[in-house]
Amino acid sequence: MRGKVIFITLNYYWRIFATGICFILFSIGSIITAVFIFPILRLLPLTINKRKYLAQHFIYYALNVFTCSMEILGVLKITIKGIEKLPAQKSALIIANHPTLIDAILLMTLWKKSNCIVKQALWQNLFLRHIFKTTQYISNDTDPQQLLQQCHLALQNGDALLIFPEGTRTSPGKKLKFQRGAANIALKSKHNIIPVVILSQYQTLTKEQKWYQIPYSDKVRITLIIYDTIDIHAFIPEDKEKYAIASRKLTQYLEIYFQQELLSHQPI
Repeated sequence: MRGKVIFITLNYYWRIFATGICFILFSIGSIITAVFIFPILRLLPLTINKRKYLAQHFIYYALNVFTCSMEILGVLKITIKGIEKLPAQKSALIIANHPTLIDAILLMTLWKKSNCIVKQALWQNLFLRHIFKTTQYISNDTDPQQLLQQCHLALQNGDALLIFPEGTRTSPGKKLKFQRGAANIALKSKHNIIPVVILSQYQTLTKEQKWYQIPYSDKVRITLIIYDTIDIHAFIPEDKEKYAIASRKLTQYLEIYFQQELLSHQPI
């Protein structure tokens, strides 16, 4: 018994150390990408769209390497269910809950042509903003109509657009509260929704926690469950003046949908 306790304790401190290494690797990778790789990409005689897709493909492979590294180091276990439901070659509007710091990273390992709405605070980062500009990720610090137009254009161009309707990470134990932006984008673009429920076995990497506050006895375990596409056409109003009402109804539907799925996976 004592030997088991010693092993668990040593493993715990190893995972703290390895978690720190992962954050350092991510930072170094971002700097290398922003300072060396993407500037070279911008010098190549390519169209804007071609450069964008090469940048998105690079991010896809880089994040897959990063997540594999986290699993090899023993800090994370990722399980993906329903991956066969993802569209292979066409655009997709992905709506997901947001329990942990790395949700966007995990989702972007599923599509080579991923796009997302980025908080303005991240655009302030000297290195990340150069990456966002090259990949043409969408800033949330813009006029709402312009934001809708950019999202619609991304979907038209075949991107998988990732959106967290909560706008920020979920506070553990609190009921989901979705903003209407995701519903507006779906209705205006007339694009069906692929819901992805993200489950974290332990409360870690949340908004209230530090990076080193990890589970004591086990690695972080995160499950992504991809559900059947939600057809939003029944929510699209015939009268354009009623889009605000339609948006509110779709938002409420999505809140209930995700809340029920999350409750169904809670231990009894």
